[in-house]
Amino acid sequence: MNDQDVINAFVAYLRKVGFPDLKVDRRPDKENRKTSDIDAIAGYFAIEHTSIDTLPNQRRDSDWFRKWGSSLRLTLAQN
Repeated sequence: MNDQDVINAFVAYLRKVGFPDLKVDRRPDKENRKTSDIDAIAGYFAIEHTSIDTLPNQRRDSDWFRKWGSSLRLTLAQN
């Protein structure tokens, strides 16, 4: 699930709990790539998606495994 999927799911949830006409009106972060902007505007909600590690050092370790796995694939492909 990518950032846009998470935002879309959140907006869908908000529609179910009391904001039936809510939709993503703009994605300022996609419109302006020069500076950091919020991820989406839906009605009067400004939505910012943030990633939070659920395990200690999750991003660091995930990055290491991704690099290791990529290296392993290249090695196996060459042999």
